[in-house]
Amino acid sequence: MLLEELNSLKNNTDSMAIANLPYLTAVASESLRIYPIVPITFPPI
Repeated sequence: MLLEELNSLKNNTDSMAIANLPYLTAVASESLRIYPIVPITFPPI
């Protein structure tokens, strides 16, 4: 699915066209949810 969505862009490298791809956005969001950029740490009590 993701490859099909990316292939639909052809040679369109417009950033707004890329940002409007729903499956790509979902994959990126889910990846960041599972593997956040900043690790969540809790201060010791």
